Amino acid sequence: MFLSKRCVSITAIFLSGSRLVRSQGGKIIGKTNVALGIRKCGALNEQYQNVFGWGPGDPASPPIGYVGIRNKKPYTDSKNNIFAAGTITGVDRFASIGYGRNEGWSAGTYAPSLSGDNYPQWCGDNGHFAPAPFNMKSCTIRANKQQTKAISTMFCRMKGEQKDFLKVRHKYAPVNGQPNLYRVTVIIQNKSTVTYDDVRYFRMFDWDIDPTPYSEYITHQGTTCSDVASSKNNGFCHPDPNAACDPIDPVNGAGDFTDLGYFDHGSTFEFKIGSLKPRQTKRIKFYYGLSHPDGGGTTALNKILSALNSVGANVYSLGKSDSFHPNLNPTGKPYTFAFGYKCSKKLPLEEDVVGPQDARKKTSAVLQNNYSWINRNKNINCMTDPEILCTGGNRIEGLLQCPRSCAGHCADDETVCAGDGDIDCDNYQLRFACWDTCGLCYQDEGTCPSPADNVFSLEGKKRITTASSVEDYDGVVANPPTDYVLRFTIEPTGLVAGYSSIIHFTTGKNCCGYGTRVPGVWFDGEETDRLFVVTGHDANGNAYLYSAELALNIESNVEILVVGTKSTLSVNGVVVSTMIIGDRSPLSDVKVFIGSPWYTAADAFISNVYFGPA
Repeated sequence: MFLSKRCVSITAIFLSGSRLVRSQGGKIIGKTNVALGIRKCGALNEQYQNVFGWGPGDPASPPIGYVGIRNKKPYTDSKNNIFAAGTITGVDRFASIGYGRNEGWSAGTYAPSLSGDNYPQWCGDNGHFAPAPFNMKSCTIRANKQQTKAISTMFCRMKGEQKDFLKVRHKYAPVNGQPNLYRVTVIIQNKSTVTYDDVRYFRMFDWDIDPTPYSEYITHQGTTCSDVASSKNNGFCHPDPNAACDPIDPVNGAGDFTDLGYFDHGSTFEFKIGSLKPRQTKRIKFYYGLSHPDGGGTTALNKILSALNSVGANVYSLGKSDSFHPNLNPTGKPYTFAFGYKCSKKLPLEEDVVGPQDARKKTSAVLQNNYSWINRNKNINCMTDPEILCTGGNRIEGLLQCPRSCAGHCADDETVCAGDGDIDCDNYQLRFACWDTCGLCYQDEGTCPSPADNVFSLEGKKRITTASSVEDYDGVVANPPTDYVLRFTIEPTGLVAGYSSIIHFTTGKNCCGYGTRVPGVWFDGEETDRLFVVTGHDANGNAYLYSAELALNIESNVEILVVGTKSTLSVNGVVVSTMIIGDRSPLSDVKVFIGSPWYTAADAFISNVYFGPA
């Protein structure tokens, strides 16, 4: 029997006390497809205000009362069902305290204790619990005139104390070029005079997906991320992190799962912020969003997964209504809602965590570009359809990269493992150690050549994003050729003031000695989509070419050819610029950034990237 909302409110209302700061006077913001209601102290679910012309009162019947996450625009589906603006909501939104409005956050210091109170200092906000907010001296909120952005600022102070211990800000803003997402930047500052060794941030939300707001399918992926301390399918957790809060499904509700349900549940994620010295500030970012199907046949589920992939959010929770049970609502219609976070480090493969023979389950993980060693020019990864991944010429890569995805799609083991177990694939010898439905591939030492170390490639389409640091690169070319070709397809979707980065090959710095731009490609700094291409050489590490302006929202094929003493830039097969260049010394371990950490990312999609010997 699963815990009800009313039961949670009865037990939680008597938990830890706080300074009483009323979270009234919040803001309703929105842009394109997403609208958010933000309480004064940072949580969602603010009382309805007629900001977007939805009507003088609540747009739904019966009245909903509060705005959490809603569809800002109307939508009519293929069967002419009309979903009016503001009537589809994704998180609990009822008006009464103690029954509903389950969305909130908390931040605290973590110090394990025998008493069980492992978070000696904490603060938070959640409209479900009285008297929210908790352990706050003050909180304020402001929004821009366009009602598209908002900032909520809180000063946290434990009851009976004289000084603040944390300052927490939540900045809500739309994601440029992505109509289905809002970014939430959380800025946490240590206001005390001591170092906190371990600071944590929690976000909890009860998915209530219309038209079945108390019965949902939920998916969690990426919870093996080293930033995630815990996750569970429980959106009813109290902001007090010392309060007990277990998964609603005690068997399947922790870690990764797909389409768990259908019943009333949500998500709570605990993130590790790390240590904070006095006055030090750290940030994390996450995303809220929603999507509906489009007229071209793209499902709501695939649209929101694509949106999450565009910002690199590989840790996520998805909420779908159970309108189509018992078929798990595979398309996510009418709307799929999402919470996403980009892990600061590469996610471990499941077989690295539990061992390959226990990792035999399908995955719907966000697209990753860590291809198997056998052929890095193929777009093979864990998001590939298992029917493609585990059969034909892709079979070996599928087994190497994602054995869990291949279960149920592999050929008979006796055929695969016949004879001595060696099979030839793309001129590579591999040996199988067979188990159940899938073999486990491993490199047959002594016969398998090393993968190419002078090539970088990326197939498929990717939204260009700014790298978070010099360690947030997309690949490394161990021994790049001095005569080389770089090819890619670019689709600019908007203009950016100043130089905006497309792709950047460097030994580690931005500019301007040889090795810092070998090559580098930007849109120029004049708010046009003219290419600025640098092909550095020994005498001038910043030697550049320009193209004519490229057309917006149209794909252009770009080739940069560096051979001998000549650098050539071509667009759509036509040479647009050339220059004479000097000698180029051999380099090693060149990092590849698609969107660098030194410049704003180009407002564009990039695809079909190849760098290698000319």
